[in-house]
Amino acid sequence: MRVIEQPKIEPVSIGEVKAQIGADGSDDLIARRIIEARKWVEDYTGRALITQTREIRWDCFVDEHELPSALTVGSLKYIDPYGVETTLSTENYVLDTYSTIPYVRAVHDLGWPSTRRERNAVRIQYTAGYGPKANDVEPIIREAIILLVGHWMNHQPRIESGISISRIPFAITDLLSPYRLYFV
Repeated sequence: MRVIEQPKIEPVSIGEVKAQIGADGSDDLIARRIIEARKWVEDYTGRALITQTREIRWDCFVDEHELPSALTVGSLKYIDPYGVETTLSTENYVLDTYSTIPYVRAVHDLGWPSTRRERNAVRIQYTAGYGPKANDVEPIIREAIILLVGHWMNHQPRIESGISISRIPFAITDLLSPYRLYFV
């Protein structure tokens, strides 16, 4: 999975971080830490937070393709057996967003078309996330981001001196655990 279009905003603001953790540092440094924390949380939970465009690829069609945090499908393309890239009509598939992990599947009794035997023959671009605004993200997830930024800001001098800070505090992972997706 790749992010094609990054979120336009972050789930927390510099002001929120400063107000809650009293972070010392330039706004640029705090802004970078917020982006890093959001990306860490997205990787840890398997979810997109703020609306973004993603692309996921498979070698062939399977019954159901998982699309973590999907809101809509922008396009579903595949390489047919003759090597021609083809866009599948939205009438031929359905996106199930009710499930914990949204997935796309072929319309009942229709089935998927044949693909060429090559890597990444199926390409799906989709919009993912809780929504376009910071307040669309669950408050507990936003809290975890602020705590993570604070953790990194407090340990910045040690990091700069070459000491590795590898452990994320349990408070952060405990807050995020209910939102973590597990893939089979």
